[in-house]
Amino acid sequence: MFSNFILILLLFALYKGINGIDINVLAFTRDGNDSQMYTPSVNAFNKYSKENNLNIKLNLTLLTAANITYSKADYGALVESLLKRNSKKYELYFYDNIYIQKYAEYFQDLRGLISEDIINEYDPQIINESCIYNNKLVGMPVRVGFSVLYSNNHLLNKYNKNVPKTWEELIDTGKYILEEEKKLNNTNILGYNGLFPDSEEGTTSLYEFIYSFRSNSSASFPYIRSKEVVNALKMLKRIKNDLASDEEFRLGDPETVTRLFDGTAIFIRFWIFLKPTINLINYKVSSIPGGNEGVTSAILTGYNLGIIKDIEKEKQDAAIKVIEFIASKNYQKQLVKKNYICTAIPSLYYDDEICTDDIDCELYNNFQPIGRPKNKLYDYDEYSEKFRNNIYEYLFGNKTVEEVLENVDDITKIHYISLDTNESYIGIIEVIIVVIVIIVMVCSLVFTLMENYRPFFEYLSIDFWGYVVLGSILFLSACFTKVGMLTQTKCYLNLILIIYGFTFTYIPILYKLIVKIPDDIKFSYIVKKRKYQFFLLFLLIDTILCGLLIAKPYTIETLLIDAGENFQICRIIFYHMIIMIIVMVYKCIVILIMLLLIFIQWNIKATILDTRLTLATIYIDILLLIISIVLNFANINDYFLYNLMHQIITFLIALSNYSFLYGFKLIRAAFKKKNVKLMFINNINKEFVDDEEIKKEFTIETTNPSIIGTRDIDSDEQRTISHKSSVITRIINYHYTIDTNSNDDALIESASEYKTMNQQINL
Repeated sequence: MFSNFILILLLFALYKGINGIDINVLAFTRDGNDSQMYTPSVNAFNKYSKENNLNIKLNLTLLTAANITYSKADYGALVESLLKRNSKKYELYFYDNIYIQKYAEYFQDLRGLISEDIINEYDPQIINESCIYNNKLVGMPVRVGFSVLYSNNHLLNKYNKNVPKTWEELIDTGKYILEEEKKLNNTNILGYNGLFPDSEEGTTSLYEFIYSFRSNSSASFPYIRSKEVVNALKMLKRIKNDLASDEEFRLGDPETVTRLFDGTAIFIRFWIFLKPTINLINYKVSSIPGGNEGVTSAILTGYNLGIIKDIEKEKQDAAIKVIEFIASKNYQKQLVKKNYICTAIPSLYYDDEICTDDIDCELYNNFQPIGRPKNKLYDYDEYSEKFRNNIYEYLFGNKTVEEVLENVDDITKIHYISLDTNESYIGIIEVIIVVIVIIVMVCSLVFTLMENYRPFFEYLSIDFWGYVVLGSILFLSACFTKVGMLTQTKCYLNLILIIYGFTFTYIPILYKLIVKIPDDIKFSYIVKKRKYQFFLLFLLIDTILCGLLIAKPYTIETLLIDAGENFQICRIIFYHMIIMIIVMVYKCIVILIMLLLIFIQWNIKATILDTRLTLATIYIDILLLIISIVLNFANINDYFLYNLMHQIITFLIALSNYSFLYGFKLIRAAFKKKNVKLMFINNINKEFVDDEEIKKEFTIETTNPSIIGTRDIDSDEQRTISHKSSVITRIINYHYTIDTNSNDDALIESASEYKTMNQQINL
């Protein structure tokens, strides 16, 4: 049995040794079979694998214009489809670096997998522009390309002109040659092609041209509404008007290549050709001119090689071997020498074996590349179309440069209510209003300490009135989370402030409603004796729920608005939805209990105003919260309206809570201030008179047995009925019971409280 097992293992090992590991790679090329790098690279690796006994076989699927009607965009869509389906048909992909943002999540981070020595050989700017996404190296730039300026050697030599280094020189030289050629009846000559078709090529040409107008060679891409960009577009329109027609400026790749080969253009902007193609055209290749001498530009293009995630360990190790081979300096050198590629390894363009008559190393060393705007939006194709269409409305239309740049800025700009007065005064005005209201609320608390105002605030203790006002302040503070750029912290803080604001506003009133229950029930007595423990219990529940909320991060969703202004919103995930449902159920239970207690105490004269004001506050809050929920589901595409409406609702909740629960009493007290000391004396006298009347009545009743007997019988009957009555009946009875006690007892209690407080202060 054991020998059979050993035999099976040996046969399996022999099978693996014979067949090896198959690695499949997908690639696309528009080049002919003689000039593309993929087939030679696969053959070279398989030869290397065999010589070094790696037992790895690399299989290539190459899509070209020859075997299928494919464009670069079509290939990009195919790769995306395969990756999204989690297809394991290919372990390796050659992919256009422009789509790195789409593909990054499906490819492995090569740091830690391939040798750091190989990575360090590459130009860090090119690595950063084309291979890094979210701090992960999701591919190696095994093939790159650059845009260049082609200058007609024949015409430059004929008129003794030099290759231009600035756009101003290009205009002067181009206009001069055009005018001279017209004198010779040569009207079929193009001054400058531009390469601005209705495709992604047009976007790269625009991006490159703008980059050439930065202030100096080390400067980054200028802000889209800056002076540099305005000057760039104005210069571009000058070039079009002076050196070409609208139709010529919008020529695509086929027409441009035709012009290159027949020599009917003075200057042409196109991608760099390698030998032998470059030998077929009579043009001098140079860097793209700049707004100032010393500043140039070159759009960086190319294909990365990446490994998909979630593959078998042995296939992953084999795929790593493939990348290390193709990306190695030694093999890249072979590809460059054979004119298959331009490389992203700078040191190779200082290698004497490379820098021969066939390869202009000085040109490569002087490139100032810029990656295509791959990180603007998730969908680059969509961004590319919007970017160029807007600028074309200035270049080929009647819109002003300022108009189109504002529209371009809006494509990627995230709008929010800003405190920057250069953008708008709305943000600073909102903050000032909220701060002023908060200050007024805080300062108004001083009236609860004034002797003649206190009788109007006897419903709650001084500290609990402070909690109620603090609740309104917390609601108001939530308005600040809608000002400035949205962050996860603001998403959390908005909800936390509202949750705690509810507790500080309503729990003091809930406490009062419980201790005011008509019957002397034990629970009411316990709550009364443990006033602060009762309040802290609700704060503890809030803290636990808020802790659960922040346990997982919020999703900040960017709403992309066509022909509008993009903005961001807090988008809760399923986990947050569950916690929010728990919070809402918990708060609804509190509200329902309060409504029940308000119903019970509806006709208690001493608190009749407070219960009605509390009920009005609850109704208004419920209405405003319903409106807020509806707004969250409404399709509002205006960032200002979206944020302003939520701020107004939050502001109204805070203001209504303060006004009904506290502010109304403050105004009432201002108009009906009472002398508490005099009122205290009058109430003592009134109590003395009432006591005498009670004694007389008691004496009469005790001398009349029939009355006593009747009352005893009535009392017994009432107790019997009370025991038999249902809970609902008792609640209804409480509701319709009119308490004949006035506010005087509370006022006396309030006066006594202040008398004691004043004595303590005097001591």
